[in-house]
Amino acid sequence: MDEQLSLLGDATAEVTVRVAPSPKVLVYGANAPEVPRHRDAGALGSASAKTVRLMLELSEDALRYNQAPDPRLVVPEKRGRGIGSNGPMGRNSLMADGKGIRDFRTDESATWPQLLRALAAQRQDEPHVAQARDLAEAYHYLSYYSRAYGTPEDAPPNLLENLRVAIRELGGDPAAVPM
Repeated sequence: MDEQLSLLGDATAEVTVRVAPSPKVLVYGANAPEVPRHRDAGALGSASAKTVRLMLELSEDALRYNQAPDPRLVVPEKRGRGIGSNGPMGRNSLMADGKGIRDFRTDESATWPQLLRALAAQRQDEPHVAQARDLAEAYHYLSYYSRAYGTPEDAPPNLLENLRVAIRELGGDPAAVPM
């Protein structure tokens, strides 16, 4: 059940990231505590580094929500209609809407173009972390949808098989996900 994802981080060092379909990964996907997170992006506009980290986590979740059940996060180059959850969503003191994300306690904010550029930069700078997060999300979706539809015949055509293919392409083993 222990997966190992080994990717070349740069020309001098190999980066190894482990992602297993643990119970927490199956429930929380990329938000499971054992899934690696990207390094802090630093300050963004008027927002502090800590707030930016939380904003980027919320914006990644919003994008994944809109793209479900494709586990590979696609960060658009510019803000489009329906970015994020197609409506307001929040977490703790953060609120995402059509303009971006704002912390209503501190009044710090970042626009969607700022957040999208920061997410794309994180994924480009740390592709091994991005791939590990996508793999965790793929495990989560396969587990969720295989239970949600009762039987594979009840699921939309090719949904479960497409998730298994995505897991293999991301370096994982779909057979490790309990059905």
